Amino acid sequence: MDRKRKDVSCSTKIRSIIRKISDNKKLLEKILTDLRNTTDDESSDLSIDFEGDFINNKEKLLLLTRSESRKESDLKRLAQKLSFLEPFRQYPQSIIRKLVKYSRLIGFEAGRILLDAGDKPLCAYFILSGEVKVNFDKVIDPIQRLLETIYNGELRGHVQQLKTKTYGRGNLIGMNEFLYNEARPSRMFVTKDVLCIQFKKKYIIPTLLPLINQWCMVFEYLSEFEIFKYLEFEAKRELSTIGKVKKYQARSLIEATDTSYFLIEGEITVIQRLLVENYRFNRKPQKRLYHDQNALEYGNNVESIFMKVCVLSKGSYFGLGERISKSKLWTSDTCRVLYFSKQKLLQYGSPEVWNAIKARLDAMYPPDDEIFKIFQYGRDWLNYKKDLLCQLNRGRGLATIHEVPVTLRCMKLKRSFMRNVNMTTIPDYLVGGSDPLEDEINHPFVLDEGGPLREYMFGRFKTEPPHSFENTNVEEKVDNRGSVEYETFPSFLNYDLLK
Repeated sequence: MDRKRKDVSCSTKIRSIIRKISDNKKLLEKILTDLRNTTDDESSDLSIDFEGDFINNKEKLLLLTRSESRKESDLKRLAQKLSFLEPFRQYPQSIIRKLVKYSRLIGFEAGRILLDAGDKPLCAYFILSGEVKVNFDKVIDPIQRLLETIYNGELRGHVQQLKTKTYGRGNLIGMNEFLYNEARPSRMFVTKDVLCIQFKKKYIIPTLLPLINQWCMVFEYLSEFEIFKYLEFEAKRELSTIGKVKKYQARSLIEATDTSYFLIEGEITVIQRLLVENYRFNRKPQKRLYHDQNALEYGNNVESIFMKVCVLSKGSYFGLGERISKSKLWTSDTCRVLYFSKQKLLQYGSPEVWNAIKARLDAMYPPDDEIFKIFQYGRDWLNYKKDLLCQLNRGRGLATIHEVPVTLRCMKLKRSFMRNVNMTTIPDYLVGGSDPLEDEINHPFVLDEGGPLREYMFGRFKTEPPHSFENTNVEEKVDNRGSVEYETFPSFLNYDLLK
């Protein structure tokens, strides 16, 4: 509810106008005096005076002229200079140029009330020099009143510090009230003479309308990620002004070193780079993980390999400082991401919560040594597969069992006999597990650790996966002379004897 202002007399209004003209006259005289003592090189300098008023006297004089008479070249130079300052970094230069075009330079003496509590947002101010203090009203800010009630004893001094806040050069005040259409929460009064750039609402809102629509879209995207549910409404509202949406085409690389990403659409493949050292052991080439994975220079015996770690889908997020931030991210198809500066993002919310989120993300991704083990396993499997295909394509009769004595074929092979022929273990797929070659080879041939002995005794044969692997008696008809029962290896079951 807006507070009603008291009616003022005509004489008070006239005195206010005269004082404003007098202030502007003093300001103009000071600027003209400084401009006479300034050389042409200093007036055309594009550097920012961080110890002074940020802008030079020529640019100050530009802001005192009418907006219709300002040149585009001068506005472009001033907008380029302001774009390096913190309050304007989130705006493109084209928008800053429009803001500067309809702004003006204004000064306030010490003791003046710059903004009053409950006022409608009509102007925003960027402070070039001076100091403005904010005094929170107990009626408008009940949290401060509650803190003062609780800590009325030894912490009263700290509460008094919380009740006042000071804005100095480089601060932009009043812009949030524009964007959120809120009344002034507190009174601001000038403690030191202030020189500032004034932006009026009737020019700012049409200029920022495209950005406001984008901020509303970002705010809707924030609600889709569980990571932002613990943040307060005001924090999410401020995050929506610094977040940006970007589209990546398929087969693009994403760097997540200093930027936090939130995947809105598409899939991203995480690729881990490993440094692997080649060496010899017992005259055989071997590989091991290099001791320094962050090395930029290394010998000829070290090579880089790239491993596919995982695939991120919609709703995933990365780049919060976890281990995956050092990986390469490859877009599988067209992706849309919401991204923030990691430094700015971590300023919102509790540091303990962010640390817990980073620890959870680190637990989801395998470390370097586990990725290297997967690389070695895949390399061994490829060599085994290549050797297996070579053996199957040698041209021998794959369905032929060579003639061996029936007594030898029917003898009982006990555990002691298996140990004597160095068969200490039986592969899983021989005792009911899944066959590792089932998806790789169309022909159901099985080779295991007992392959050499079995080939010597029985030759190559065709087999079918057994349905049971416990002590099984198999009946086979040999030469139509009746059934013969014998015990043998589990993988010998259910095969046809062919002469």
